[in-house]
Amino acid sequence: MAPTPVAPPAPIAPIELKKPELSPVAEKSLGAKKMLLVVVPDFKSAKETEPVARILTTLVTAEVAMHDGYQAVSRNNLQTILAHQGDAQLLGCNEVKCMADIAKLVAADLLISGNVEKMESAYVVTLELIDPTIPKVLERQSADDGFDCTRGG
Repeated sequence: MAPTPVAPPAPIAPIELKKPELSPVAEKSLGAKKMLLVVVPDFKSAKETEPVARILTTLVTAEVAMHDGYQAVSRNNLQTILAHQGDAQLLGCNEVKCMADIAKLVAADLLISGNVEKMESAYVVTLELIDPTIPKVLERQSADDGFDCTRGG
């Protein structure tokens, strides 16, 4: 029996980026910078949701890069940078502090971490905006509408 094809998820509403409240340390480090450097590592997921997590990581990274004043650093960029510094094993970490350490290595101003879970027939996506200088979660958002696997979007 051939597997039932699953339609791609419905389009995600555009992300509205606004400058977050940063710590005084991060605010001072911006100084004359014209761009906020935002690290977007691979979103965490179970084995069965890895393909969806990779796609969403790519979409969020691209969305950040499209906004004026923001420069996105993807996992591939991080791999290259960390390989030169001998810290590539850090890419597998999941804790806020560990991810903040990675962001600090590349002098990032912000970090967006994500988690993708499958609950029954729907995907649940959680994003966190982190100030790596503290480290502290500045904002957390979750969404599950538009990701129904049985309806195909």
